[in-house]
Amino acid sequence: MWLARISFTMHKNIGQEFKNRQSRRYDSRTAYIFLQPEKILSMPVKTGLNKFDSLLKGGIPNKSSVMILGPPKAGKSLFGLHFLLEGLKSNESGIYIVTNSFPEDVVKKMEDIGLVDKMLENGLLRFVDCYSVHAGVHKGNTAFIIRVDGPTALTEIGIAYSEVVKRIPKKNNVRVVFDSVSTLLLYNNPRTIEIFVQQMNSKIKASGASSMFIVEEGMHDEKDVTALNSILDSLIHMKKSGSGWAIETDGLGVEKSVNYSIRDNKIVIG
Repeated sequence: MWLARISFTMHKNIGQEFKNRQSRRYDSRTAYIFLQPEKILSMPVKTGLNKFDSLLKGGIPNKSSVMILGPPKAGKSLFGLHFLLEGLKSNESGIYIVTNSFPEDVVKKMEDIGLVDKMLENGLLRFVDCYSVHAGVHKGNTAFIIRVDGPTALTEIGIAYSEVVKRIPKKNNVRVVFDSVSTLLLYNNPRTIEIFVQQMNSKIKASGASSMFIVEEGMHDEKDVTALNSILDSLIHMKKSGSGWAIETDGLGVEKSVNYSIRDNKIVIG
């Protein structure tokens, strides 16, 4: 059994009657009910974009993998940051596998849309850094960053992910953002990366995490993108629409496109 908390407003007299009749912890605003574990596991995972989550009937499926595909400036990494921060705000753990930026720069971007200092201190946010060493910046590992040699060190990336997962309390839900698969495709054979993504997808699911894999549109052979899409569970396609942007999905139950804009380093739906 799992203990879940539901908050609601209730008239005091009704609340007192409820309290008298039930052997459950209660106050005038909060009741506790028992839920089966399978009910918890089936709950959708919010993306952090409320209007989009409403269209998804709550969010993406739990423990699923999503490809975030789009051209430059579409806000793919920003979408991933919204996804991670939504979990961090609920004390879920977040793992950012970064291949194209310094982790410290990612933290600065996250600070623009949500406070992360406390999350780093509490060990909720962790990084697998595939960029710094490759960029010639040799730093040691920290409490929240494990560094690997670069985008060709595929075995190291998998090992580093497993090491990060070991440091996360087992009770925590986990979200993973892989930003981005495109960097790996630039430095490795596409068939090798398809196998790697398949292995990482399995490893991430085995750890109980929900994940997003970011892919740059227009950089790769279409058949390679199609192969990656077939490995992952669903697709969020961010694309130009007139003078603005729109999201189209596959495998998430949203048939129409959803318009969005990017304002003050945030994705705004509608």
